Amino acid sequence: MPHFYTIQDVLTFAIRLEQAAQEFYRRLSSQSDSPSVARFLAELVREEKHHEQQLEKLLSESGGIPNQRISADQIDAYIQAIRIPASLDYKEAVKLAMDKENAARMLYAVIAKVTEEPILRDVFMQLCEQEKKHQEYFEKEYRRICISEN
Repeated sequence: MPHFYTIQDVLTFAIRLEQAAQEFYRRLSSQSDSPSVARFLAELVREEKHHEQQLEKLLSESGGIPNQRISADQIDAYIQAIRIPASLDYKEAVKLAMDKENAARMLYAVIAKVTEEPILRDVFMQLCEQEKKHQEYFEKEYRRICISEN
């Protein structure tokens, strides 16, 4: 498990998480039978790229970020989010996407909670809300799949 001691460590991890999300959504899009789902996933790739750019900017300006410690317990809940199996069916991929979005939301909520700078807190809360919307989309899609199977 990676060790996170500072906000800079978490930002670096979050950047990797956003990069992994982009690749995941690209792969998931190629598995989708639905053009509307594929379009939505392509939009998620763009949004995750935007998140990555926001985080990279914050990291490059990290002199203004308080050097606060993040506990390992706060990290454990979303470490799994960056591990993506090589082969998934669509239903499994949607479930994993739900979990990934929840993990990213939790990450941004933790960072926002420990960040004293109001501007940075607002950025992380916005990222948190965006990830929550993504999670809700995948929850809806997962329910649709489950209903269609019955």
